[in-house]
Amino acid sequence: MIDVIIGAGQGGCRIAKIFGGEFEVPVGYLNFARVDFSQLKVPKSKMLLIDTGGTGRNPVVGEKLARKNRDKITHFLEETLPISKDKRVALCVGGGGGSGAGMMFTIIRYLLKKKANVLLLYTLPEKREGLPAKPNSLRSLNKIITRYLEPDKITCLVIDNSFCVDRFGSSTTGVEAGAYWNDVNQGIIHGLRRFWYLTNLEKLTNFIDVTLGYAALDEQELTRILYMKGGFIDLREFICSTPDPELAKKAKFRSLVFGNLDIGSTKGYIVTVGFPYKMRDDRRVNQFLDIIFNKLQRITKTTFVLRSSHFNREIDEIRVNVLLSGLVKSHGLKKIVGQTVKDVAKYKDKSKIEKLDLSGTEY
Repeated sequence: MIDVIIGAGQGGCRIAKIFGGEFEVPVGYLNFARVDFSQLKVPKSKMLLIDTGGTGRNPVVGEKLARKNRDKITHFLEETLPISKDKRVALCVGGGGGSGAGMMFTIIRYLLKKKANVLLLYTLPEKREGLPAKPNSLRSLNKIITRYLEPDKITCLVIDNSFCVDRFGSSTTGVEAGAYWNDVNQGIIHGLRRFWYLTNLEKLTNFIDVTLGYAALDEQELTRILYMKGGFIDLREFICSTPDPELAKKAKFRSLVFGNLDIGSTKGYIVTVGFPYKMRDDRRVNQFLDIIFNKLQRITKTTFVLRSSHFNREIDEIRVNVLLSGLVKSHGLKKIVGQTVKDVAKYKDKSKIEKLDLSGTEY
């Protein structure tokens, strides 16, 4: 599913480290600020520090520094990571700062020149970060949309940190205030990791009776969905306790990392349904599956779909997991843009806050 992981900036490197540990693939880390690497224990051979003192959380400054140091960045990637044609590369970037958001354009251009498949994991700042982090992240995301999504060059998974903190985080304060990020990142990776395993059932023969499964997806099919160019992806789930057809009819698919993407604009998707092993003789299973599959096909309005189901000895509830691709227009992003515009208006009279232009942000 993923061959190489790149982390750019403080937030991007943090996610890349956890990501790399879960998937056991090569990881490279890049940053402009030495202090951001002070608590990130990674091999120095896999780390590029261009110590400029940081960017002041300004992505415009970061982009200028990245262009100035382009040769160093591309040389590091060339020498450190096995990137070539058709390699599947996950680029992790925190949109609220300046280093990652500034570097990502130079890195993406390099990856596309190498003809790699690019999945951008782009995190929106947590709500407490306020201005100018959130407007800056939206402006950078808008550049990604216009330069690389609308021309169908890469795929993007937008991660809303506010949503993830609410769902996966804790309310610690003081010295433990940063502890919740580990829970947040683990929650994000858990969603991606779940798809990796559920679509490769042969890897789980120790506790899944594959012979009783209806189908199994392979890595190639998963990659087709995950790297479908020109849009966003989202991960969703529905959990229930019994294969009651009435519950299937009422199923609401909750996002694992974003919260509010427009499911109706989906180009393609994968759905995997895991049943507890104790339900293997329940006659309602087939009807439950038919309703779930038909419901998804109806609300997504697409025929491009990959489906599988299985019985799992390790779960006590039915788990329906859906990976959606091609979500170019997002209700979630529209909502965040609206909130940010209100924030800008609220603070526009404060001399230390710059009124940022969001007129080009259409999503």
